[in-house]
Amino acid sequence: MTKDSKIRIWLIVLWAGILANNFIWLRFNHTFFTYDSYRHFLASLKVYEILKHVSFSAVPLSIDTIQLHPPLVMIFTAPFYFLFGTAQNVSILASSAVFLGVLLFSVYGIGFKLAGRKSGLLAAFIIGMYPVIFNQLKVYMLDLPLTAMVALSMYFLFACDDFKQSRDSALFFISVGLGMLTKSTFIIFLAAPLGYAAGRGYFSLRRERGDLKGYVRRLIFFGILALVICAPYYSTNFYKVLSKVYPGYVEAWPTSVPSSGLLINSLRGFLWYLWGFINWQVSFFFFLIFITGGYFFSRAEIKNKVFFWLWIIIPWVLTGYFRAAMGFNMEVTGVRYTMPLLPAIALISAIGIMRIPFGKPRTFLIMLIAVFGIAQLIFVSYPLPVKVMSGRILSLKIPESAKKNYFLPDKIILLNFGSWAVSGSASGSHPADYSEYSLADNQILKTISSFGGGGEKTSIFIIPDNVRMWHLRYMAYLAGKPFQVFCDWNYMRANMMAQRLNVFDMIADADYVIDQEGKSMNEPYMRHFIESAENNFSALKSRFILLSRMDWPDGGKLLIYKKLNPSQKNEN
Repeated sequence: MTKDSKIRIWLIVLWAGILANNFIWLRFNHTFFTYDSYRHFLASLKVYEILKHVSFSAVPLSIDTIQLHPPLVMIFTAPFYFLFGTAQNVSILASSAVFLGVLLFSVYGIGFKLAGRKSGLLAAFIIGMYPVIFNQLKVYMLDLPLTAMVALSMYFLFACDDFKQSRDSALFFISVGLGMLTKSTFIIFLAAPLGYAAGRGYFSLRRERGDLKGYVRRLIFFGILALVICAPYYSTNFYKVLSKVYPGYVEAWPTSVPSSGLLINSLRGFLWYLWGFINWQVSFFFFLIFITGGYFFSRAEIKNKVFFWLWIIIPWVLTGYFRAAMGFNMEVTGVRYTMPLLPAIALISAIGIMRIPFGKPRTFLIMLIAVFGIAQLIFVSYPLPVKVMSGRILSLKIPESAKKNYFLPDKIILLNFGSWAVSGSASGSHPADYSEYSLADNQILKTISSFGGGGEKTSIFIIPDNVRMWHLRYMAYLAGKPFQVFCDWNYMRANMMAQRLNVFDMIADADYVIDQEGKSMNEPYMRHFIESAENNFSALKSRFILLSRMDWPDGGKLLIYKKLNPSQKNEN
């Protein structure tokens, strides 16, 4: 058996072992999707329904109403539904199997190219043992796939010799196109290494009097190839993407920059990453391994070492700045948004450890990494009553009275790595929030169901811009009553700008309308459109009858209206 074959077997064992742990965990724990995760899951079901009718070209357009992000992960997940059914655990395991494999083999490939097989294998093991990595496998999110695609693109960037190698250059730009279809923030992590490699290749050929025109033509051709791959999505979702990444243009984010100011808040975000990195992403032990490995890595002669620092520092600064500029605290979102930096961290750690000049200390440290990594995987996944290490999993039990109220599970699992940071779940410090909103969603669905509503032909238009109510669509899925729910105002606002939506017609066609009284939901960035919806509904109110006025956890009352039959008359 060759060395390459042995390494591949070890990588497959590592991949299978992490997936087996994930399968066992999911077998005994019901993950209750919240916020982004259930949106992605419902989008994957939509893709599945489209593929069943052999209409692949319609996928990017058809999931707009329930998805804020590109569709690649959903497209990769949907085929597994044909084999294993549409249970939500199928989506988790399918996505995990595909993108964990891409991540591990990409990290190994980079390490192998730069420092040999052992460095690559150690780097793959380290990245697989980071808590934020294996806990992301327990939910259906885009951050692990994004991390995997960034690692894959970086592998081809290291391999293409500053775009002088045509095959690897083509594969790099193909991976870039696919990465942009994974999540729009992909380019933040590739821009600096890509620009540096292209510039270095150009000036190198210029000094050597090489074929500059051919080099530029090759870059342009491969760049167009990447655009062709992702253009079908971005050409039809330009306003939606712009509304997320350029708040100065459309003022799309609902929160303002804190009173401390953009500069202070940006610095706060940069410094916070160090805290989140240690406590929630890797653990203190692997932080020490990074410091140790980083020292020896910095002293070693390694080709393209600058790529690693561009990979880490530039996205770290840009991510902290953008989140601050848009009014998001890095404490809330930073853990998962900065996950694509971790392959570089693992590689620096592994390559540096393998460059320790003393044989016995190096061997002891590698053994310690193996033992602690496996222990961390087990104890974080299945925590003891005593807090063993930072980053634990919380289980929120649902009262019997609540479980009887329609279809709530026995418990809700919250991955407690700093607010919504890892799983998109509710904050670990405020775990009751989602049970309150879930019960409120139940009440809405029971009210609608009691008046004959249910099934995909039933449509609900929600006027207040309340992210908690996005959850209603997922609750309807669990109840076996998959309503059409229109309440994603970021999406609707962007499409109204592009003149692709007419709120008046949407309300007129809706079977039910949900409005809120007693508390304004009119954040400045959406006020115009929410007021427009309110005015349109006022003009159409005679076509609806008030079914219920219910309490809402945010305060005030929710008003549930049903459209009258043409023969009925509204006497309210």
